Amino acid sequence: MFKELILKITKAFYPNGRAFCIPVGSVIEKIHIALSNSENKAYSTNIGLLNSILPDNDEFSQEDATLWEIRLGLKVNTSLTLTLRKKHILYKLRYPGNKLPRNHYEWMQQVLQSLGFHVFVHENRFRSETLVNQQEIDNTSLLDTWLNLGQTHIKKGTVRVINSVVNPVIENTHYIIDYIHGRVKFLSNSGIILTSQDTYITFYWQSGVYFTKTLSDLGVTQLINQHGQSQCGQRNHNQHSANIIAKYIDSLKDNDFAMGNNDNLRASFFISSEVLPNSAHVDASKENELRELILKLKPVHTAGYLLINYI
Repeated sequence: MFKELILKITKAFYPNGRAFCIPVGSVIEKIHIALSNSENKAYSTNIGLLNSILPDNDEFSQEDATLWEIRLGLKVNTSLTLTLRKKHILYKLRYPGNKLPRNHYEWMQQVLQSLGFHVFVHENRFRSETLVNQQEIDNTSLLDTWLNLGQTHIKKGTVRVINSVVNPVIENTHYIIDYIHGRVKFLSNSGIILTSQDTYITFYWQSGVYFTKTLSDLGVTQLINQHGQSQCGQRNHNQHSANIIAKYIDSLKDNDFAMGNNDNLRASFFISSEVLPNSAHVDASKENELRELILKLKPVHTAGYLLINYI
């Protein structure tokens, strides 16, 4: 692999002059070619060792990934792409690293998504809301038109918009708000529909008061797993069910975990799709891998509710 390079470097070390000339095909050249065989073998072996030590190069193989997963106690899952397996190994090797916002729920969400899990983390912290205006809209001419909210100098981020056709309605995607003058404009190029008979927009003022929610508040039933099944039926068919993650990779062992009184809900979180209480979808073969990652990422004193369909 590197024989020609090694021979070229060797020749370069000789002084200039006829006495040190190495003609092609000469005995001295054949001697150096023979020596370069062993040097090439040693160099190639060392390069191979370096490439397999860390998953930061293109020569890191599936076999190298399997060996590292065994050493680090990770689940060996050959169905994953090599790129994802390398990310898992690097994260394990670098943990805990120097990430200051590690206890924030968005940090957990970022790591899970970067490792191939399309899930969203929601902290159990909801802001109280007061309904101030609900109006039915059935007129396309209202698109790209400023609509008054009935209040000026609104604090940014305190308005929530609900549409019966498009959910969720996202600020700066479906609509924009002029907080100073208290008005909203729905954008025609966003795909939002305002012509359906039952289309309506609801405006809530969100106060600075926060509260927690139980699973029942979200209309969700807690799963009690029994070897892949649950007391509420087939787990994959229930769109509003959750199991808990507190201490164990095996979900069966967390069945008996109790959050206690409602005060403890401040130390809980939800993992689901982007919109609660809709379930996220995860490959069934990755369930233990997901739980292991969550246990590593979450603060020790917290517990989570997984609204996930394993398919």
